[in-house]
Amino acid sequence: MTTTILHPLSSPDGSATHTAHGHTITAAVNGPLEVPRRDELPEEATVELHIRPATGISTIRERSLELLLEPTIRRLIRTETYPRTLIQLTLQILRSESSSTNTLTQVPALLGAAMLALLDGGVALRTTVVPALAVTARGQGAVLVDDVTEYEGEWDGTHVFGITGEGKVILAKSEGSFGVEEWKDACAVAVQGIMEGEEEDSDEEMYGDGDGGKQETGREWLMGVMAEKESS
Repeated sequence: MTTTILHPLSSPDGSATHTAHGHTITAAVNGPLEVPRRDELPEEATVELHIRPATGISTIRERSLELLLEPTIRRLIRTETYPRTLIQLTLQILRSESSSTNTLTQVPALLGAAMLALLDGGVALRTTVVPALAVTARGQGAVLVDDVTEYEGEWDGTHVFGITGEGKVILAKSEGSFGVEEWKDACAVAVQGIMEGEEEDSDEEMYGDGDGGKQETGREWLMGVMAEKESS
């Protein structure tokens, strides 16, 4: 089940705690801030992303996640609105129920937390994004996953996607063993799950409350969070 808490931290300009796929992340955004002259970009903001592990210091694992997510986050922000400034985003991993060493299972929670913190901080955005995680197994098609712990060791391919409010894929990353058709199936399942929702006989519940019928879509879930922010 996906859960969200807006503005759990008082000091940052925006913050959110987001749980998805067995991972809980707290995101904090500050900016626009002054940036050292050597790092200034004359026509847009500099965007910094830092990912902190639940324990210990950051390693190559966190750095690889930063390299994956930073370009997507930069695309979301209207950086031209904040020239010669810095927008700093920190993602703190609080908890992980998954024993998998596959870092992709963390990406939806990280991206979701980042998106929500940017919204909470009032950062000007080009679009919104909802992450989705799908898994594939040979001869079994693709499944959209809510609780990744239920599928550990049962799939061959892991696929994470970032879907905009217009249904465009702006992030796609996969690991494991899969073919082109399996990847296409995973992408189609992800887009459909975010934009249209899943039927009631689906095994998975991405954003719904389990009351039957079509589950709440990722797009509807994000709109609900935004409405909650506006009314607070």
